[in-house]
Amino acid sequence: MTTAQLEATLRLPGPERYAHFLVEAAGARQVWGLYAEGWALAEGSRGQRVLPIWPGEAFAARCAVGLWAGYAPLAVSLDELYDQLIPHLAATGTEIGVFYTPSGRGVIPGYERLIEDLQAERATIA
Repeated sequence: MTTAQLEATLRLPGPERYAHFLVEAAGARQVWGLYAEGWALAEGSRGQRVLPIWPGEAFAARCAVGLWAGYAPLAVSLDELYDQLIPHLAATGTEIGVFYTPSGRGVIPGYERLIEDLQAERATIA
């Protein structure tokens, strides 16, 4: 992906970035977060803790600025996401934020919808 393509994708509205995320993450069978002695977290519009995730390493790296400077992209398989990360996040009251941008918020679909949407997209690939 070129820098121009990456920047154009980051400029898409939230719902379009979410759709792009589903295609890319389902195809790669992984998502990306930012990690440095712990996951990078954001604050949602209601003050809740949010774990941002991206469909690719380049998107996550592009967001490692500001409060997330010093964090590095780290891949998580979809199986790890479903079986380990989401249960842990749910237990700690932390939401998942999909496809944040360097200057804006991501989409917070809820755990069940995210899993359903990823599994539905995986089914179109298989």
